[in-house]
Amino acid sequence: LVSRQEPVIGRIHGVFEAALGETVLKEVLGADQQRPLGGAPGRDRREASALLQGLRDVLAGCQRLGLVAAWGLDVDEVLAELWEERRASALPFQILLEGDPFEDAQVLLAARRDAVMPSRGTPVPDLATQAVRAYLRRVLPQGAELQLESYYADMRYGSVFGPALPGQVRLDGALS
Repeated sequence: LVSRQEPVIGRIHGVFEAALGETVLKEVLGADQQRPLGGAPGRDRREASALLQGLRDVLAGCQRLGLVAAWGLDVDEVLAELWEERRASALPFQILLEGDPFEDAQVLLAARRDAVMPSRGTPVPDLATQAVRAYLRRVLPQGAELQLESYYADMRYGSVFGPALPGQVRLDGALS
């Protein structure tokens, strides 16, 4: 019975995450919603600097609202320029989010959910991550694709995904 429901649950989960992300993004941007975000959707031209600045604005808005205590965006600026010129096939980036006030609840909910139905490693949606996803969906240049994975730097056992402090969420992404 679970296997028949799994595709339906996955689709519902995707729709929920998209709606949650758009709602949080509106709150994060506030009055700035009317200004164009870094890069407009459906555009042929890749504007890495504008896209990354918009991403920084979203993360700063999440911090201002208290959705995270601190954040960091790591991207190679030279590679960003090459991606913009279409001389690099992908633009990898990493975001570290610290101090999510809902992280304990997310970890407990994920553990409870996984006891009922394996999630295949999908973290419970957190608000800052969903705002980032919604922003990137809005501004992707025409023909570009987004890959974004979220990892908990486990609060009690340390991270198996690389260097991180307990209490962090790490987003590994790439635009191609």
